[in-house]
Amino acid sequence: MKYTKDYRMDDYDIIMSHLSALRGKPDCRYLEIGVFEGRSLLGRMSDLFTHPSCRAVGVDSWRCPGWKESRHQRIKGNAYANLEGRDRITLLEMTGLEAMIDLDLESFDLVYIDADHRSFAVFADACTAWCLVKKGGYMLFDDTGEDYWRNADGDGPLRAVRRFLVCTPTATVLHMGKQTLLRKD
Repeated sequence: MKYTKDYRMDDYDIIMSHLSALRGKPDCRYLEIGVFEGRSLLGRMSDLFTHPSCRAVGVDSWRCPGWKESRHQRIKGNAYANLEGRDRITLLEMTGLEAMIDLDLESFDLVYIDADHRSFAVFADACTAWCLVKKGGYMLFDDTGEDYWRNADGDGPLRAVRRFLVCTPTATVLHMGKQTLLRKD
C-alpha cells in the first residue's frame, strides 16, 4: 500500500461500537465521499463490510484548492494503486455532488463525508447524501473536532455539521468528536 500520511482515527473504537450491527451483515452498501488514498475505504471494507455481498462506492475528484497538479496526480495514483483489483469497490472520479445525483435514494447503510472541508461544501454534501442514507442508516463526518480542521474564520466541517443538524430533524447524534456519527431515524 502507498500512503503519503498515516491518518489515525482517534474515535475509531467509539464509531465502530455504534456501527457494530453492520459488521458482517450481507448486502450492505457504503458510500465514501473523499477517498484520498483509499485507506479509510479499505479499512471499512475489511473491518465492517466483511460479507462478500457488500459493496462500496468511493468518490473523489482528487482536486483540492491550493494543491499543485503533481500532488493531485500522486494522491490519485496512490488511491488507484491501493484499490486496484478490489471487485467490491467502484471508484468515481468526480465531486460528491456530481456522483450523488445519479445514485439511488435510500440505498446506503453508511455514508462517510471527508472531501472538501469548507463548510459550504460539507453542508452541500451532507444535504445531498442524507437522501441516499437508508432509514436506520448512518452518516459519518471526518475532522469535526472543536479545535481541529478549520480556517481562521472558523469555517470547516464542524460548522457545516452544526448547521445540518438544525435543519435535519431525522438525524440522531450518536457521537461528536474528531468524527461525528449520525443515525437516520
